[in-house]
Amino acid sequence: MATFFYQLKGFGLSVLVGLAGGWLYDLYQVSFRLLRLRTRVALALGDTLFWLCLTVLACFLFFAGNTGGVRFYTFLGMLTGFFFYCRFLRRPTVAAATCAGSAFLRFWRVSLRFLLPTARFFRRCASLLRRWPLRRRCKPEE
Repeated sequence: MATFFYQLKGFGLSVLVGLAGGWLYDLYQVSFRLLRLRTRVALALGDTLFWLCLTVLACFLFFAGNTGGVRFYTFLGMLTGFFFYCRFLRRPTVAAATCAGSAFLRFWRVSLRFLLPTARFFRRCASLLRRWPLRRRCKPEE
């Protein structure tokens, strides 16, 4: 029989898993909205990546703090953490992630406007240098 504090620690970790699940889901939604990924393949890959990340996180936390034991209170803790996240933390997280993501995308677009012409310039210079003779061709002395 597990002690009360051991079970309380397991419940707290399961609440953290619920919070992390809500946070990961919101980041997943915001990234798909900002990147405008609407194909079935992108959705399938995104879903798979989301569930793999959440599963690895949950397994790590459950094995670290609960020796892998999954009981009713762990499911109750995950639901509690997820509902707490949805009630109190979802709006600020989505707003911050949307703002940061759109700023990053703007920065990326501006950087590409500068980097692409620069890369084209260097590519043209390299192609000219390949054609340019490295040494003066002379007829060998007889």
